[in-house]
Amino acid sequence: MKGLNEEAHSAKIIKMNEDLKVEELSMLLIEKENIDKLLNSLVEIDIEITNHLKNLNDTNDKT
Repeated sequence: MKGLNEEAHSAKIIKMNEDLKVEELSMLLIEKENIDKLLNSLVEIDIEITNHLKNLNDTNDKT
């Protein structure tokens, strides 16, 4: 009987580890998605700044 309890306990620990790995992977995926969104925002900001500076430069060239 003792062997069955130890096996059940081991199986429970293995299941808990698997659940934690899935949760950890889910959290990493969410973090990656957030980083991707931030990166896209930074690219958009960079484009806006570049366009603004180009417009300023074009305006200065005309004067």
